[in-house]
Amino acid sequence: PWDDPIPVTRAWCLWEAFCAVDLHRSDPRVRLAVAVPPREQQELLRDLQGNMRAVLDALVKIQAEQAAAWNPQDRDNIFAAIRATVGFAQLNHVLKDQLRTWYLEAVVQLAEDAAGRASDCADSSSAAAEQRAHTLHTLGITLLDFGRLEAALACHEKLLELQLARLGPEHADLAAVHNNLGLVHLRLGHHEAALQQHERALKLRRQHLGELHAGTAASYHSLATVYEELGQHTRAVDYYQRALDIKLRVLGPDAASTAGTRYSLAAVYQQLAQFPRAVEQGTQALATVRRCHGGQHPETARVLHNLGAAQLSLGHYAAAEQHLREALEIERSTLGADHPETALLRNTLGVACCLLAQYEPAEELCTRALEAQQTCLPAGHADLAEPLLALSSVHAALARYPRSLELAQQAQGLLRAALGADHAQTARALVAVGSVLVQQGLFRRALTHLDDAHAVLQARLGPQHPDTLAAQTLRAEAQAGLGLYASAGRLLEHTVLPALTSGLGADHPTTAAAQALLGMLCTELGRYDRAVTLLQQARDTQLAWLPSNHPQTATTLGYLAAAVRRQGAPRAPRRALELLDDALQRVCGVLPKEHPTLADLHYTRGLLLLDLGDAVGAVGQARRVLAHRRHVLGPDHPALALAHALLARAQQLQGVVGYVAAAQAYAAALQVQRQQLGEQHPTTAYIFHHQASLCLAQDQPLVARDLYRKALATRRVLLGEQHPDTLETAAALRPLELLEPDKPKSATPSLVRVPAPPYGTHYRPGFKVLRAPSSRTSR
Repeated sequence: PWDDPIPVTRAWCLWEAFCAVDLHRSDPRVRLAVAVPPREQQELLRDLQGNMRAVLDALVKIQAEQAAAWNPQDRDNIFAAIRATVGFAQLNHVLKDQLRTWYLEAVVQLAEDAAGRASDCADSSSAAAEQRAHTLHTLGITLLDFGRLEAALACHEKLLELQLARLGPEHADLAAVHNNLGLVHLRLGHHEAALQQHERALKLRRQHLGELHAGTAASYHSLATVYEELGQHTRAVDYYQRALDIKLRVLGPDAASTAGTRYSLAAVYQQLAQFPRAVEQGTQALATVRRCHGGQHPETARVLHNLGAAQLSLGHYAAAEQHLREALEIERSTLGADHPETALLRNTLGVACCLLAQYEPAEELCTRALEAQQTCLPAGHADLAEPLLALSSVHAALARYPRSLELAQQAQGLLRAALGADHAQTARALVAVGSVLVQQGLFRRALTHLDDAHAVLQARLGPQHPDTLAAQTLRAEAQAGLGLYASAGRLLEHTVLPALTSGLGADHPTTAAAQALLGMLCTELGRYDRAVTLLQQARDTQLAWLPSNHPQTATTLGYLAAAVRRQGAPRAPRRALELLDDALQRVCGVLPKEHPTLADLHYTRGLLLLDLGDAVGAVGQARRVLAHRRHVLGPDHPALALAHALLARAQQLQGVVGYVAAAQAYAAALQVQRQQLGEQHPTTAYIFHHQASLCLAQDQPLVARDLYRKALATRRVLLGEQHPDTLETAAALRPLELLEPDKPKSATPSLVRVPAPPYGTHYRPGFKVLRAPSSRTSR
């Protein structure tokens, strides 16, 4: 029969299917095909009229590993061969794909036949009309379940036309028609149409069934789903809660429908950043759904998906990955690899892999999700933005910034058209655009986007929501790129970190990322002890929660090495070198060899080699950093100014033979810096300061004095009078101020050049706080 094919239950038939699947891997011409007798189409329709989920149940029931044989030894040998090659999971996928294709082709054909004959049965007294309406209802639900949205829409619209003609607009049976038509419109992204249909359904159900009825609860649930999609989360919680209260009273806590509302409510709690409540509701729902549907049903996968998304938000990345992989396996087997829900789930798993620094599988998962959604969703659908943003994050993590920006801008434009500029989802996409711009060194453009996104997120989600705080963190990062260290530090220390610590906890990876960024800023601001404390806390959290080879941990170790170096404690350079070696070893093989994170670590290593007087080693590090940054970031990125300056200092350390090359490198550094960030920037002052020391070495004290003056003026304004770098420049300038402008240089034989200790770590954009995705699974 169609719902329990005999060949799947027989081991020798399974052997033939296995041979076809195995041979297909080496010869694509070999294919497995499933043929079903024509009479089974009518049997399928009959069974669907008794159970609208009959197709899903049939796919769940098919398990190749339950096949039997007359001779148990034959069965064992066949099973061993399958396990040793393609595996039962792949064999089940192939069998179910073939059966699913036949089921859906049969359902589509039946729906077209029913719709074509519906207009002949408009007489309300006609039993045939009632039967046709039931058929359209059943087939429409099945098509919706399997993501055939356009066919489902046509089916339900024809059903509405038939029922209006038969029963009139106020009949109780019209409520289910309006409700199901609303579900289709919502999946197609037609939010206003979905809202109208569900409001009509609720009105009819309250009128005919009363408030305390499962049908009324279903309408509240459906309306809540629309409000959730529209970003009206408080209203969505209210409607979900009404649905849950009714279902608890009418159906009880152990009903599958009650569990469905629980996990949908959990999804909204996640978007409202109430993560413990989301996990609590999701965990309760999972236990109920497993009991009602078993472990291989799509409802089980939906709960696992929402639960995994909530765990991502809590920073439990490994546990989330496990739940998401289990859910994906279920949906691939039942709904198929190209179903919209499977695609959305695959995308969420891709985000989890990206958070775990598994970039290659993340890119593959998100790319396949995008391709599947582009196939089954209409152009311009809001759900297409999710894989676009996920892919943007993967490309950004791998320093493919132009492609990352293109994808983020595409997602933002799509969401703006579908949901409006003031929707939280649109603002999240704008944050992604700003994030890439920060990493490209386009700080002013980034701030414009981030300020707009922050205004929307604060209005929609509140100032304490993690998404609002993510925008604030990136605003601080952009301000730091512009040299506004004090302003960026205040934003992080007084706004972002307290809110993250209160909302997510002190040991959350997102909190650690913000701590690391603040630690880097404290180093720039001369607060070295505070920097070391913050960075050690961030490192400990990241080592506890992230994989040992995660780039965020390596970045934090690099920041810590720079802070330890500037602290000036005994053995500071050696201790800092140990931290850098640890960081480089962790990300070896995880990131491309020219990745900016690795260049940053080598930059700090170059500064340490300068401290140790290793001019040759410092020159090698500087050339490496310069080449890698130029290749990945382009010739005009602000980070190249520091790379040129490092090379200049290393060449200057070589003595007279390196002075000419050092002067050229300082000139190149100033050209990039002035072009991108201007004169009033700490890095510009840094270059002036060390360029002045070169002029002193070349016996040009008056030129050196002018450069020190420029450096001192900038450092006083941006860093303060008591900053170690300001004091350093002032000390170097002090003896030069005794010179007369026209006094011969030979008249100052007592002048002694004050050697400037190497400047500390410098900011390079690119510390990206990754964000877990919003939960947007189907209810």
